[in-house]
Amino acid sequence: MEDRLKEKMDVRAFEELEGKIQQLEESMYQRVDALKERIIENETKVEWNVVKDDKGNSGGSDSEEQKEIDTRQSNMMIYSVQDIDSDSVEDRKSGNALFVHEMYNSVLKLPLQNGDVEKMFRLGRREEGRERPLLVRFSSKEKKKSIISRVKELKMAPERFRRISIPHDLTLHQRDIIKEVRRKALDDLEREKEGEDKGASNWGNYRIIVVGQQTMKPRAVKVPLRN
Repeated sequence: MEDRLKEKMDVRAFEELEGKIQQLEESMYQRVDALKERIIENETKVEWNVVKDDKGNSGGSDSEEQKEIDTRQSNMMIYSVQDIDSDSVEDRKSGNALFVHEMYNSVLKLPLQNGDVEKMFRLGRREEGRERPLLVRFSSKEKKKSIISRVKELKMAPERFRRISIPHDLTLHQRDIIKEVRRKALDDLEREKEGEDKGASNWGNYRIIVVGQQTMKPRAVKVPLRN
C-alpha cells in the first residue's frame, strides 16, 4: 500500500513538474519572439534614423543625404496593411510576405521571383488597433518601379488591396522639402482664388500634387479636378 501511494505521489509530482516546464518553455518562446521584434525595430531605427538640427533639417552633408536617397530608391512603403493577430513574430512575417506576394502576382500581374525581395518589416512598435507601415526593399529599383507604374490596378482589386497606399520611401529632409513646396503652392492657389470672381469661375476645381518627390527639387503642379 505504501509503495503504491508513493508511486502515485511520484507520478503526480512528475506531472506537476512537467507542467511547470511547459509553462517555462512557453514563457521563454514568448520572450524570444518579443526580443526578435525589438531587434527588428532597433535595426529599423538605426538604418533609417536621420539626425535633425535645431531647424528641423537633416544632419550630415549633401553627399550623405544623397547616399541615403540612393539607398532608399529600391524601397517601397505600404500603408493600411492589416497586421496578423498573433504573438509569433514568424506568423506576422509570413502574413506580410503573403500579402506582398499576392498583391504582386494576383493583383498587379507581375511575377515575383525568389530574391526579388531583400527585406520586409514593419516600422514602429506593435500596438493593438494600429496598422504599422510595411517597408519592402526590392533587389533593384526597377522592381519597385514596376509596382508604382501599375498601382492604378489596385482600384479594381479586392477591398484589402484598394485601401492601401504606396508612397516612396523618402528621407526626412525630402519630406520636409515636399511639405514646404506643397504649402507654398496652396498659398499661391489661395491668392489666385481671392483675386477671381468666385461666382463666375471654377477657382475651386483644382488640387495640388507634388511631382519629382524622389529628387532634391520637387515641384508642385495644379491639376484640375474631374467633374
